[in-house]
This record gives sequence, C-alpha cells and structure tokens, in this order.
Amino acid sequence: MASPNTISIARERGEQLRTLARHHNVAINELIERWIVADLAATGLPDGIPGLEVLLLIDDVTGEAFIHLSANLLPILHLSLAEARHLADALVTVADTSGGKMLTTAEGSGVSVFRVGRAVALEVINTAGTKGSRTLTVGIARDLARQLHRVADQTDK
Repeated sequence: MASPNTISIARERGEQLRTLARHHNVAINELIERWIVADLAATGLPDGIPGLEVLLLIDDVTGEAFIHLSANLLPILHLSLAEARHLADALVTVADTSGGKMLTTAEGSGVSVFRVGRAVALEVINTAGTKGSRTLTVGIARDLARQLHRVADQTDK
C-alpha cells in the first residue's frame, strides 16, 4: 500500500468515527473509503484512482480492442476484454474472501491476486521477466475491479 496519510479531526469526531466503524463492522479506513466511493458516485465526479490507469485501446493492425492497465510499481499489462473481466472478478473475490487467484494473459504475462493481511496484492510478471507488485486496500481493489469492468463493457454499447 502507499504510505498512509494522516488526517486530523477533533477527538470527539474520532470517537464518533470509531463508533460508526464498529457499528458497520469495518475498519475506519474501509468506512472512509466507502463514503468516498459513494460520494463520487452521487456527485458524478471522476472516480479514477491516482496512480492507476485503465484504458480501452484499439490495436492498429488487428482492430481488436484491449485494456491497457498501468500502475505505479507494476509493469504495463495489456489484457483482452475477457482477461480484464477475469482480473476484475479475481480482485473482488480476493477482496471479499481470502486466498488468491492467478491468470496468464494471451501475451504471456502472469498476474497474481492474493491477500496480504487486510490488503490485496496485485503481482505482475511480464514476458520480459520484469516483475512488480502493488498492495491495495480492499476498497481500492474493488474500485479497480469496477473500472476494469466499466472499460471492458464500453465495447458492448
């Protein structure tokens, strides 16, 4: 995970925040992430994740659509639409449960998604052997999954 940010709030609000987190049976950061996601959705503001880029691209030669995924600390991934949906499903499954999922892309890159404590790790090894990993909060993993599905589904319209 990226280094955490510190947000100062009044002690009384901190107590209220802990009470709400206990009520919802989540950690405080998960509660805040849920509020952020809900408010972005309600306001229609862009919900892109800083440091992560999910783009729909068209191959100039074949005319086929593919997903370009780039993220800090990871090699760039090019995924077919089906692979992007499979990765999105793996992110949600691992975020909601435990264990791990692996996939190999048509271009030969290996992608692993697994739990690391309360977080979700995304590890990529591309065909050149370049390896990188990124640890995501459960909320960010779900957001990435939603974005992968949304971009992959653009071709269905």
